[in-house]
Amino acid sequence: MEVLFFVKIIKLNGGKNEMTKAKRETGIIAPVNNTLSLEARGLLAVMLNDPCSDYQSIEHLCTTFQSDNRSTVEKALSELCEKNYVFKLPTNIFAVNKNKIHDMQIIGIGR
Repeated sequence: MEVLFFVKIIKLNGGKNEMTKAKRETGIIAPVNNTLSLEARGLLAVMLNDPCSDYQSIEHLCTTFQSDNRSTVEKALSELCEKNYVFKLPTNIFAVNKNKIHDMQIIGIGR
């Protein structure tokens, strides 16, 4: 079963995030950094587009990626943290760096 997740994107206005009814769009956010491994890109795409996968522990993320072992998820998270796409919080929770979204591609924009 294939599932697509959609998020709201806010247009940038002069460096400030402002949400207006006329500027709201939906789409899938995809990382475009070609130096990321496939595992890191996949994990980041899920964390960006599935609200239940952002701001989560590694244990929760491992249940999301059941076909991958824990070391694969840890390696991908380490890579994403190293490149500042994801933050590791003091409580061992991982969260997407929302300031990096402007470096990503929006796929399937629609209203």
